[in-house]
Amino acid sequence: MSEKSKPIRRKNTIAVSGYDAVNNSVEAEDFQVAAITFIRHCRIRNLSDGTITYYKDVLSMLNRMMESKGIKRPMDVDADAIHECILSKRQEGAVDATIDKYLRGWRAYFNFLNTEGYLTSNPFDKVAKIKSERLIIETFSKPQIKQLLDTPNKQTLTGYRNFVINVKEY
Repeated sequence: MSEKSKPIRRKNTIAVSGYDAVNNSVEAEDFQVAAITFIRHCRIRNLSDGTITYYKDVLSMLNRMMESKGIKRPMDVDADAIHECILSKRQEGAVDATIDKYLRGWRAYFNFLNTEGYLTSNPFDKVAKIKSERLIIETFSKPQIKQLLDTPNKQTLTGYRNFVINVKEY
């Protein structure tokens, strides 16, 4: 061997069918086990109790919706099933912000399952974020501001205090 050439090293991985190797895990087979594993991961990351409660709520919603569609395992969830969930939430009258709240939790859950190797593909790779309408709140007009400043009774302590606070803000 010459000094400049290096020996080629073989890969130390065993080629197994990716689908069989990954999806034999219990997490890919059962929503409850996958949710418990995800919540455990959230606790390890030291997420707040409010965040963990949020994840529990959105995951129980996901579980109910998937069971109503006949999907019993996380590995069987695909983008079409998620799109169906979005449509059913819209038909129930949910606002875009509420649907987006569910999608953020579900996306985090499936990202976790995918990165940990429990799933071969992430169904959320094909699900776009929902664009919600932005409402522009009208500002006060000059006469409305004048009316607000004239409203407090300056003869009382609390009225004068409110007047000073309003003047400082405007």
